Amino acid sequence: MAVIGLLLLPMCIGLYRQFDLHPEKVLYGRTGTSGLGFFFWTQSFGRITGSNVWNNNAPFYFLMLNMLWAFLPWTLFFFGGFFISLKNFFKSLQNNDNQEFITLGGFVLGYLSMGLSKYQLPHYLFVCYPFAAIMTAHFLQEILGENKRPPLSIFMQTGQWLILSLLWSTPFLIMHFVFPSYDVLFVSMMISMITCGVIFIINAIQQKNIIHSSIYTVLTINAFLTIFFYPKLLNYQLGSEVGRIINYKKVPQNSFFTYKLLPTSSLHFYTKRVVKLKDLEQIAVGDWIITNEEGLAELQTKFNNLQFIQTGNTFHVTLLNFQFLNKETRENVVGQYFLVRILEDLPNEPEQDIEQDIEQEIEQEPEKTTEENETN
Repeated sequence: MAVIGLLLLPMCIGLYRQFDLHPEKVLYGRTGTSGLGFFFWTQSFGRITGSNVWNNNAPFYFLMLNMLWAFLPWTLFFFGGFFISLKNFFKSLQNNDNQEFITLGGFVLGYLSMGLSKYQLPHYLFVCYPFAAIMTAHFLQEILGENKRPPLSIFMQTGQWLILSLLWSTPFLIMHFVFPSYDVLFVSMMISMITCGVIFIINAIQQKNIIHSSIYTVLTINAFLTIFFYPKLLNYQLGSEVGRIINYKKVPQNSFFTYKLLPTSSLHFYTKRVVKLKDLEQIAVGDWIITNEEGLAELQTKFNNLQFIQTGNTFHVTLLNFQFLNKETRENVVGQYFLVRILEDLPNEPEQDIEQDIEQEIEQEPEKTTEENETN
């Protein structure tokens, strides 16, 4: 404990000096926030007690719903293992057996602590996945290795084959309905990967090894998502797209801002700086501005010489929905961003008096006619 306390001491001193000594600071709409209290209590236990201001109204089953896809392709086997472990635990209480309960207890207590939180994100449950994996492996050993519970084994394996079939349809659905792609090289690569996967699965089926089939499936699907899906998806992440240009152009730290557009975490990360939001009155010549359609209209009103660097569509890529995934309705849910550079205003050209020009032309007409007659 002394070693841990010694390691935490520099951080604690920094939190105390930055926040506890400055109760006048406004954090999350409050004053008097303790840095030590926030780190050791509010940000974690405060989500349960209500002292934390973060609240996204996530229900108790939110994390379990996300586990349905995040734990694929082992989700079905996990539920089997969980209920068997729960049954064995209560049976051991009646028989006074020395049943191992750390795995089940670790998962249940971990889920309860996070499921009761008023602010939840899908990755919060990842710390419980090792316990889930142990229960899943124990269940697979029972129904496959030791051939216990034959009816349950048949039901589980049938359900698993159905899940694997749905997973194998994912690449084709994405390439046709989400991000249509008919690139010869990519399609050839996908056909090769799928062919190898099918061969492996057929071999696994002949050997009646559903575990190998599941492994081959998840490896192929993850390779597809990494090579094709995520690069396409990240084209809609404003931060990564704009960050690439800002770094390539070597834009100075104090020259890039946002207007009418809240800076995202990805924008800070990929531009390698803390991007600040500016008011219209603060924007000056030489600034690089990322804004939306409303902001662009206001910038064009104030400045008459904007250099358009990039225009693109943006979407919160971690909040996918069917409207975005459907290429036919995607335009209805994406926003548009504009990366512009403020240049020196162009000089105003004097307005031409059109009526005066017409009168001058009329006056010159008789003179031209007289000259032509004399020449003839």
